[in-house]
Amino acid sequence: MKPNTNAERQSQTARRGGGQRGPRLRAPLQRLTVIYSYVRVALNPRQPALPVRSERLLSNPSPTTLSRSSSSLYPPAMSAPNVFRRTYSFLQRSAHEQPAIFYSLALGAVGPVLVVTVPPIRKRYFGYKPAERIPQSYPLPSRPRQATEGYEDGWELKA
Repeated sequence: MKPNTNAERQSQTARRGGGQRGPRLRAPLQRLTVIYSYVRVALNPRQPALPVRSERLLSNPSPTTLSRSSSSLYPPAMSAPNVFRRTYSFLQRSAHEQPAIFYSLALGAVGPVLVVTVPPIRKRYFGYKPAERIPQSYPLPSRPRQATEGYEDGWELKA
């Protein structure tokens, strides 16, 4: 006996186990769309905030539903105002989703701290002395100017 409706086909497919023989029937008019949604969870080793894949069967997908599920409509993370408003949650999320941005922010934050702490450490433990300042002008002579007679190469002026 052949199934007549789409619902009968689905119920027969669901009832048929993996070990039984026979062709697998598929629902022809339904479209499968995959939507990624991010779960906000406190970061700990037991529950990392990773993307969760949820699948939805849409019998009649509309253009608005499909356009909502595309990732091209979301702005890039750095242009969002949440970067400055909620810095800690942004760093938590970017540590998992965008490690390049996370590490560039982390190294950029370490820079000003190193500017303050490294020179005293170099001076105390490694005997570092800063270079002498470059003179801004030529030094002024302190002795009287030498009176020259003749030419410097030893020739006398002949009149």
